[in-house]
Amino acid sequence: MKPQAIIVVAEATVRFAAAAALDGVTLEIARGEFAGVIGPNGAGKTTLLRAMAGTLPPTSGAVLVEGREASALPPRERARMVATVPQVEGPPAGFTVEEAVLMGRTPHLRRLGPVSDQDRERAMAAMRRARIAHLAGRFVETLSGGERQRVLIARALAQDARILLLDEPTAHLDIAVQLEIMDLLAELNRGGLTLVAALHDLNLAAMYCRTLVLLEGGRIVAAGSPQQVLTAQVLQHVYGAAVLVRPHPLTGRPHVTVLGRRVAVGEGSPWTAMPDAEGRGLIVAIDGPMGAGKSTVARAVAQALGLRYVNTGWMYRAVALEALLRGVPLEDSAALAEIARTLEVEFRETSRGTRLFAGGEDVTEALTAPDVGEAASRVSTHPPVREALVARQRQIGAAGGVVMEGRDIGTVVFPDADVKVYLSATPEERARRRHAELRQRGVEVPFEELRAAEEERDRRDRERAHSPLRVAADAVVLETTGKTPEQVVEEVLALCRRRGGVV
Repeated sequence: MKPQAIIVVAEATVRFAAAAALDGVTLEIARGEFAGVIGPNGAGKTTLLRAMAGTLPPTSGAVLVEGREASALPPRERARMVATVPQVEGPPAGFTVEEAVLMGRTPHLRRLGPVSDQDRERAMAAMRRARIAHLAGRFVETLSGGERQRVLIARALAQDARILLLDEPTAHLDIAVQLEIMDLLAELNRGGLTLVAALHDLNLAAMYCRTLVLLEGGRIVAAGSPQQVLTAQVLQHVYGAAVLVRPHPLTGRPHVTVLGRRVAVGEGSPWTAMPDAEGRGLIVAIDGPMGAGKSTVARAVAQALGLRYVNTGWMYRAVALEALLRGVPLEDSAALAEIARTLEVEFRETSRGTRLFAGGEDVTEALTAPDVGEAASRVSTHPPVREALVARQRQIGAAGGVVMEGRDIGTVVFPDADVKVYLSATPEERARRRHAELRQRGVEVPFEELRAAEEERDRRDRERAHSPLRVAADAVVLETTGKTPEQVVEEVLALCRRRGGVV
């Protein structure tokens, strides 16, 4: 137990019928802490607060407040230790603000005893702290939403408790009022009050809370500082939405931007930018012609370094596949560009590795068909298509932490990549590799036909007007002919260690 822990939750489980609203939660809240409890709807945030308040005893485990079992405390004593601001309750109508705040003095009153002058002084002090003393004579039903929320906070402060639990204190309030409420809570915390608040707004939580607890399905997924908890990978897993997390330009704390794409349950997680509080992560650009070994090498390098793998060639193939399915002519630049801009394309990590989903369907296998590859070569010559996909590729890799392979990554997509590699192989070697790959899939294509197709594709890639295939000035050229994939991977990893600072 932390020496200054004022709340201790030890393997607490709360069950409603057969369902566990909290499942083995262990957590400590330090004295003077401002902790935020976050998570999607139904994650267990309100249940956790009720368990801490002692109003919902755990089915198993324990919740201690200042070393005593919270639910076993006499209600009046417990109310002098822990005050709550519930989510659904508003100040009672028909009462003035002062009368509503005075209700917070109930734990200090003798049974059926009158309100003393001291109680009125404590209530007025609470109203001043909540900045509503000027509203003392107003009826609560005449107040704005923000003012009513301040009344609830003032009522809780009037209890003179050392712990304040708040369930969605900024719900249904406009932006300015949300900030006013959070500023008030921060001020109360600086005055020594321990705060635990359930919050839906991740950015408010990151801005004001020193510690965050992320719940999912009644369990703690992550706990720690905002920088430790609010990572894109964790948020994508818990919320099922693609997000971008960047340091706030003023505070340096994590700032979450929802990109709007959702993940189908059971279909893996979409890869998007995953920055951390220190700035952009490593970007490894691997370019080269088809058959040079880019996919095999890039995938292995990403796995070795714990980075994301992005095959940009799949994106062009996905556009080509969609065009073939829709019957769009491969010469119709405008129609193809519209597909490139609007087709929902997601890289997802699944039990079978990185897969590409287009329009919500796994199309990874379909992309390997020779006719799709040929169509992709033609589609990629249209400048509007390349412009659209380059923009999307930059968005995917903006925060770094990625190994991206293609034909223009180091020259166009990320000219400032930390590591640039150009893989090369003779036309014969590339045709041989492609021939073996297709035969392994049960597809028979004459070797000479494949070699001729490789040479034609190379010509198109070199001569296209937008983003032609070329070696970046600062790229390291690695000849892969006669080498095993493992040898090439080790060479790339050595470059990452030297140029990218990877250990």
